[in-house]
Amino acid sequence: KTHPHVDMYETTEKTLRLLTLAVDGKIRPVGALARVEALFPSVNMRTTGDGPMAEMEAIAQAAEKKYGVLDVTVFGGFPYADTPYAGGSIMVHADGDAALAQKVAREVADEMLRLAPKFQMELPTPAEAIRKALASPPGCAVVLENSDNPGSGGIGDTPGLFRALIDAKPDVPAAFAFFRDEAVVAGAHKAGDRKSTTSELQSHHDLVC
Repeated sequence: KTHPHVDMYETTEKTLRLLTLAVDGKIRPVGALARVEALFPSVNMRTTGDGPMAEMEAIAQAAEKKYGVLDVTVFGGFPYADTPYAGGSIMVHADGDAALAQKVAREVADEMLRLAPKFQMELPTPAEAIRKALASPPGCAVVLENSDNPGSGGIGDTPGLFRALIDAKPDVPAAFAFFRDEAVVAGAHKAGDRKSTTSELQSHHDLVC
């Protein structure tokens, strides 16, 4: 339920506790899902400190306590995935009461829709992001292409950030994490050094933006 994902132990404990109760016949979990008709930029889904997702987690916990349901989970969704189910949603499990689960899910979903404008934010261009990173104090700086995240539904083949890194000609050690493209990777291995790798990738995969 947290982003960054730091609540694995707590979530596992809750899941196993509810599963044990269900197996023992002490509860009968029924679930309901309410979709939120909005796309939420995943770059603004942190649950630490302030921010709309932190507010949503608080709303979910309050609803869980208010209605006595087993669980209320907020899903931000990945807006860049090629799927009709990319928007946000709320999943609620109640003990044997499907109508209550649906009521709570819809109520929390309405709250998420109300907060939708807070999720929007202005982002720098790839060139601006690289420039800011190079101008930052000495140390490791990470520039992320958030929409290309394969862990959420992206496909790891967006060249814009790579193009910006090449154009910036950084005078410090720099690395580009990955391309999910067998031909590009093979070209990089074949090329070897930095200069020929850049040339090989551009000619092979049309990375000139």
